[in-house]
Amino acid sequence: MIFKIGDKVKFLNEVGEGVIVKIKSAIEVEVETEDGFSFPYLTRNLIRLSGETIEDDDSSQNEISEEFRSEAVSSFIDKNEKNRVLLTFIPYDQNLLIAGDLELKITNLMEFPIQFRVLTKVDNGEFKQLAAAALQSKESYFLENVNRDDLSNYLEGYFQMIICNENDSKIFNPVNVSFKVRGSKFYKESSYKNIGFESRQAIVYNLFDQNEASIVDESEYAKKQSESETKVKKAEEQKYKNEILKHAVGEKRAEVDMHIWELEPDYQQLKKEELLSIQMAYLVKCIDSALEHEFEKIVFIHGVGVGRLRKEIRSYLDEKDNISYKDASMQKYGVGATEVHIKY
Repeated sequence: MIFKIGDKVKFLNEVGEGVIVKIKSAIEVEVETEDGFSFPYLTRNLIRLSGETIEDDDSSQNEISEEFRSEAVSSFIDKNEKNRVLLTFIPYDQNLLIAGDLELKITNLMEFPIQFRVLTKVDNGEFKQLAAAALQSKESYFLENVNRDDLSNYLEGYFQMIICNENDSKIFNPVNVSFKVRGSKFYKESSYKNIGFESRQAIVYNLFDQNEASIVDESEYAKKQSESETKVKKAEEQKYKNEILKHAVGEKRAEVDMHIWELEPDYQQLKKEELLSIQMAYLVKCIDSALEHEFEKIVFIHGVGVGRLRKEIRSYLDEKDNISYKDASMQKYGVGATEVHIKY
C-alpha cells in the first residue's frame, strides 16, 4: 500500500492507531503513536483509516523514490518458483485474504538481471504503463497499491522484458507476453498460496520461465545486422543522390550557397584546410546529384574572400567534359558566384 505523510493508520498486530510522519521506503514508514512517540513500521502491518488524513505542507517526502521500489527477496524460494518472473498480488491483511487492499509486485527469481515494462488494460480498453525499470536477480519490485474495488484494472495486460546476460556472449531474444488473471480467484481463500520469498500468502501469476528463454541465432542475427546495414547504406545513398533537390529553384535549376556556415555549424573549430575540404566535398555531392536528376543549371554562391574556393571549384569543373561555367549574374549575386551548365 502506498501511504503518504499525514495518513491515519491502525496497526494489524497490535492495538492502537497513529499518524504517518515519514516515508522511509516503499515498504517502511515512520508512525507517530497516540502517546506522541514515533516508531518504524512495515506498511504490510498497517491499515489506512479510510478518508482520514492530516494535511502536511511538506509533500516532498510523500513520493517513493525509484530506489525504494525494489528489494532483495529472502532465500526461501520454492522449487516451483525458481528461475521465474512472477506477478504477485499480496493482501495487506493476511488474516482476511479476500478483502482489503493488495500489494502488486514483480519478482525476478531468474539468474539474470532484467529490464522490464508492465502495462495493464484499464476499464476503457486502453493500456496503462505501471512501470518500466531494471530489476536484479532475486529482487522484487513494488508496482502499485491495488484497491480491491479497482482490481479489474490490474488483471490483464502485457509484460515486456530484456534479459541482461552480463557474463556470457549469448544474447537472449526479447520477451513479450500477455497475462490475464481470473478475478474470481481473489474471492476464494484457497487461491492464496504461501510464498516463501515473501513469507506471506498471495495470488501468484507466472509471467515467464527462464527455461523458455530463447537465444538469438548468431547466423540469423548476423543476417539481420547485414540487412539493417544495407538499408542504412541505401538510405544514405538515396539521400546523397537527392541532395540537389534541396536547392531546386525551378525546373532543372538549383542554387547552392557554399558559405561554410551553411554547411558546417561548428566551422569555427576547424582549420582552413578542413573548411575547404568540407566545401569541395559538398560541391561534388551536389554535382553528382544534379547529374542523377538531369539538372541543367546550378549557381554555386561561394563569396569573394581570397578567391581560393572559387579557384578550387573551377579547377574541379574544368575536368568535366559535359560541364561549362561562367560568372553568375553580377546584378543578382555580385562577384561571388559561379553559374554551371550541364549538357546531356
